[in-house]
Amino acid sequence: MGNNTKMVEKLFTTPKIKVTPHPVIEGGNMTLTCGTSLHPHRHNTQLQVTFYREGRIVQGSGVSDIYGVYNVQLEDSGKYSCEVETTDRKVKKRSAEQVIQIEELVAHPTITVTNDVYEGDPMTLTCKTTLKPSTKPTEVQFAFCKDGRTVQGFTSSNKYEVQAAHLEDCGNYTCEVKTRETTRSYGVYIQVQELFTTPKIKVNPQPVFKKANMVLKCVTSLHPPRRNTQLWVTFFRQGRIVQGSGVRDIFEVHNVQLEDSGKYSCEMETTDGRVRKKSAEQVIKIEEPFSQPSIVVTSDVYEGDPMTLTCNTALSPYIKPTEVQFAFYRDGRTLQEFTSYNKYEVYSAFLEDSGYYTCEVRTSTATTTTSNRVYIQIQSRNANMGYTQQNIIRLTLSACVIIAAALLVFYHITWVKSMEAADTATVY
Repeated sequence: MGNNTKMVEKLFTTPKIKVTPHPVIEGGNMTLTCGTSLHPHRHNTQLQVTFYREGRIVQGSGVSDIYGVYNVQLEDSGKYSCEVETTDRKVKKRSAEQVIQIEELVAHPTITVTNDVYEGDPMTLTCKTTLKPSTKPTEVQFAFCKDGRTVQGFTSSNKYEVQAAHLEDCGNYTCEVKTRETTRSYGVYIQVQELFTTPKIKVNPQPVFKKANMVLKCVTSLHPPRRNTQLWVTFFRQGRIVQGSGVRDIFEVHNVQLEDSGKYSCEMETTDGRVRKKSAEQVIKIEEPFSQPSIVVTSDVYEGDPMTLTCNTALSPYIKPTEVQFAFYRDGRTLQEFTSYNKYEVYSAFLEDSGYYTCEVRTSTATTTTSNRVYIQIQSRNANMGYTQQNIIRLTLSACVIIAAALLVFYHITWVKSMEAADTATVY
């Protein structure tokens, strides 16, 4: 028996996907070719080609064995395949799926900064990235953002520089790289270290009394690694300079007055002026150590009577009573030097003791405060006796008149009764 079996010849080979260029970079163009080979005796056979991505048609059946994608993006990555069939659809063959990964034009950018940035230091942020070596020369631009807000727009520089960093420069920084597309880095939090704390005003003594000495100190703390930093200090009262910039952190006021009260503050700055901080205003009220003294005296002092003057005042609760002394004056002349006794006593007053009296109060930390003048008149006893005698005479005369009037009434009544008795006797 003869062998009459014939081999079935392939009309065309199983297609294969070919992609150019390789690798495929985002923003570029990608070409997919569906390759197959016809049998030599069937070179006139017409074939139809369909392209697929992730199993879905991306280019319908046609004679073109090429599928092009322009300005490819990362999301164009996927599994691609193609299918070849005869026009009568009797023969159909599909290629194996080929994974095509679109690569970024530039590497994901990262942001770096100088370590341990202190207030006043220059700060430089660098946005680092790399272009794919297979790409053509491309213009790259960089931008920087802080807490989501742009601090430097797109330029060709990959650096963002701050001449003198401050605490408000702390924040979350990102950078963006723009070629055909824009790529953003991950956020990096940058902490600017405090060079010195915000200064505070300290007052001594507390409270401050009139005519005492007041010392204001501007206090701050330097960061340990920068203890040698030189700071200049300025003092203000009501917003105006009372002691200009200098290394001295103390402001002294001698013999303070009530008008020295006000809002005080101080400002510290580095010698190069890069870092400057001002304290909060502190209200300082100059207080009287005691209220305005007043003199109290026994009223109606007569010649020969004892007389006592008392110097009254209300002490501040911060003043100890033992620290208070009193003095007395008449017509500007000293009657009693400063003692802890607030009374001035005269055992037997005379007319010449009349005059304008004042008293003064002082403490060990404040000078004296003077009372208002009080005029004291010593009464004369002779004038007083004459006045009394006149009153006695007036009273005596008044009594005599009353008695005479009473006698007249009495005699009148007696006479009337006697007349009535005589008339009765005549009738009988």
